[in-house]
Amino acid sequence: EKVEYAFLIIFTIETFLKIIAYGLLLHPNAYVRNGWNLLDFVIVVVGHSGGKPGGFDVKALRAFRVLRPLRLVSGVPSLQVVLNSIIKAMVPLLHIALLVLFVIIIYAIIGLELFIGKMHKSCFLVDSGK
Repeated sequence: EKVEYAFLIIFTIETFLKIIAYGLLLHPNAYVRNGWNLLDFVIVVVGHSGGKPGGFDVKALRAFRVLRPLRLVSGVPSLQVVLNSIIKAMVPLLHIALLVLFVIIIYAIIGLELFIGKMHKSCFLVDSGK
């Protein structure tokens, strides 16, 4: 817990320094205009909202803790290239997954039509015959 708060403070300081250095919105290289900086900002905001007792329930927001290792990507340009390539490769895979889902749904509908009512009264006890 203490280490988590220490890293949260470090990440918060880094976020504020980047906002001061790059500007928040108006500059062409502004902090908000970089997607990796936005990811860092979301992680910091979720970290701060998750640490407050009371308030709103943040259990669902704790899933964003998985994104914390992605902060490393924002600091290493070669990792950014690799991750961007993986994301671009996911688009064709999504099309293939949708096609497979469509085929599965078609076969599920055919199976429902073929076997509807075929399993009624097919289970019985061996001992009593009921």
